[in-house]
Amino acid sequence: MEVLYVFACSGDYELQRLMAAQPSMLARLVPLLSGGFRVRAAGIMCSLAIVPGNRHDFRPYEAGIAHIALHPPAAAEAAGEILSLLAANI
Repeated sequence: MEVLYVFACSGDYELQRLMAAQPSMLARLVPLLSGGFRVRAAGIMCSLAIVPGNRHDFRPYEAGIAHIALHPPAAAEAAGEILSLLAANI
């Protein structure tokens, strides 16, 4: 998780683009938003969400992120931030 976080926060859009395009990356991170790794998972997802062109990779998971944003209070802020970054990146 720490290695993913370092790569995601590197500022290298090419690397961040490749990470978001991996089929299992977001599928595995979304459930972690409401678990014990929510801070790291949210940090990774926020870093990936700001990259132009990554929105379509997030599209299948937006409903799940929105569900988390509306339910567990601890994860709601992080999920809301991810959704707002995606909305700004249209």
